[in-house]
Amino acid sequence: FYKTVINSQSGQPTREYLTVRTKSHPIWSESNFWKENLFISVIQQLEMSPQQICWDELSSDQLNELVGRVHTIVSAQLTTIAFNMSELGVSKEKILSFVYSMT
Repeated sequence: FYKTVINSQSGQPTREYLTVRTKSHPIWSESNFWKENLFISVIQQLEMSPQQICWDELSSDQLNELVGRVHTIVSAQLTTIAFNMSELGVSKEKILSFVYSMT
């Protein structure tokens, strides 16, 4: 997302991108923000195809398949959040610390 602004020096229209304006927001350095984001995104993905049978009633093969599905969802969401953290200027150390704490 961007908006067009007039450059004060050249008088020419330029694009001002939202990410440039929001990178300095302090929320990006809060690990609890990212943790909550991860939990919400995983829950949303799991709710897209709810489990109809109680976990205790599943066969071993069904259970293994379902656990693998959950691991895939968590891994995909964690990867997406790590990418977003990087795009928003979070340090590599904070990103790695977050990822390790969630695995």
